[in-house]
Amino acid sequence: MTEKGEENKEEMENIDLILKEYEIVVRTQMHFNELIIKARSLGISVVTVIYGAAAYSISAIPDVFMFSHLHPSFFIVLSGISLAAVLFLLDYFYYYKMLLGAVIKGYEFDDLNIGTPNYKFFGMNTEITNVVGDEKDKYLTSKVLVELFYGIIIAIGIVFLYVIARGFSA
Repeated sequence: MTEKGEENKEEMENIDLILKEYEIVVRTQMHFNELIIKARSLGISVVTVIYGAAAYSISAIPDVFMFSHLHPSFFIVLSGISLAAVLFLLDYFYYYKMLLGAVIKGYEFDDLNIGTPNYKFFGMNTEITNVVGDEKDKYLTSKVLVELFYGIIIAIGIVFLYVIARGFSA
């Protein structure tokens, strides 16, 4: 085989390896997205049920108090808020960071200039960021949305706690 043929073969093998790694990166991003969505869906469903149980307990047992002035629903809501806070910590500081790692790796592929003059093979992460992200900080929009997602659920619980404490105080 000629020297030019060997270089061409080596280049094709490198491109094949790059494409295989890119496929793994995309699968990893999809896996972490799916994991996060499942955790959020299940977790927030449970928190919603807990808040509902607290509301039901107010009507089912209106005259029962703990510690002389706190209705049991107060502690039920407090457990929902605690669960939402734990879910936020697990999501934001673990699952979300794993997803960001996969996305950062995807940006490395976006920076490769593999393709033809009319078509670039990589660029999905950049395109998604251009549509939903902040150009200055690629991760700002997603961070804010995760914080809002959990913040609203926790804020609802805090308002509920306040209403319970004020409504049943002597």
